[in-house]
Amino acid sequence: MVKNALRRLYGVLANRARHTRLAQTAPARYVNRFLMRRLRPNKVCYDNRCFFLDETDSLGLSVGSTDFHLLRIIKSLLKEGSVFIDAGAHIGFYAVHASVAVGETGIVHAFEPSPSNFELLQKNCKANGCGNVRCNQTAVGSRNDTIRLFLSDCSALNRVYQSELCHASIEVPMRRLDDALEPDLHNRVSLVKIDTEGWETEVLRGMPRILESSPEMIVIAEFVPRWLKEAGSSASELLDLLAGHGFAMFDLGASGAAPVLPAALIAKYTDSTQPGTDIICARAQWLDRVLQVLAQAHHSNH
Repeated sequence: MVKNALRRLYGVLANRARHTRLAQTAPARYVNRFLMRRLRPNKVCYDNRCFFLDETDSLGLSVGSTDFHLLRIIKSLLKEGSVFIDAGAHIGFYAVHASVAVGETGIVHAFEPSPSNFELLQKNCKANGCGNVRCNQTAVGSRNDTIRLFLSDCSALNRVYQSELCHASIEVPMRRLDDALEPDLHNRVSLVKIDTEGWETEVLRGMPRILESSPEMIVIAEFVPRWLKEAGSSASELLDLLAGHGFAMFDLGASGAAPVLPAALIAKYTDSTQPGTDIICARAQWLDRVLQVLAQAHHSNH
């Protein structure tokens, strides 16, 4: 009972700090690891789906600091028969919920390179009866190769480039999404989530055929200018690549539901107290649908 009360209290504090630079400092990360190893349960359930957690509950599922706003948007954008790509699937939280949304005729491709995360991804998919999820133990990028995966104490912050957040590295395979996805699915992709800690540009560079073959596709990508730079890319490079494929962008961290210019995104999240956000990207024929989903999600938050 005391443990549950402490977990709820810590959840309130973690939610307030989640999108600030303070949360990324070494002392804050240490405190989070220390507390979560002691407070987290082995398993949590949300929306009729149960999840086995990693050692420090990196997604904050047990303290309510997970991005449920993003989950609602993903579920609203998917429908029966959709194909969903989850690049950076971690323990499968979004993949499992997407599995329900796309139904028996849909497919979820989940990509996760970390052996420990991948084990939990498979375990959570099996525990929730997700027969339509195809789990791929590989990183994704612009080439088919092997690459070093740098490991963080917070397993959601693993990345494929050196970082002060990481302490060790292992070698993992890397594949282009164009080659990892079955050719007959290239024109069926409805939604792609890219959460790769600054590697988003490289992921997009590895999927030109999918981008060209799926005109209805929507992209949700993590956008942290500092991490993009550390990975050898830049905020402008990522946004220019998306714009070049005809995508307009929305800032999921903003209160409104209107497209935002790349320059405005860069200005807002460079040298800011908020280090980054998630962006949702859609082509002209799907802007009304995205606006509707964002408006509904914003209403649900209030």
